[in-house]
Amino acid sequence: MKPVDPQDPTKGYIPPVPTTPTDETKIPYIKNVVEDKAQIIYRLVDEAGKVVNAELAKSDVINGEEGQEIQYSTAA
Repeated sequence: MKPVDPQDPTKGYIPPVPTTPTDETKIPYIKNVVEDKAQIIYRLVDEAGKVVNAELAKSDVINGEEGQEIQYSTAA
């Protein structure tokens, strides 16, 4: 489908116009591949869940694709 505004996909898409209204109209959809980013922050909390140390350490930014397992290890 063609986007309403190519610079802003949140504005939606223009659906195909059926040539024969009684026939099935296929509307193809291809999901945009989104690369997810995450960062792990290690915090010390007490038994009640109160944060004692807000940031002991943090990982580098971890990249991956939505729905896919990300491999991560603290080993150097």
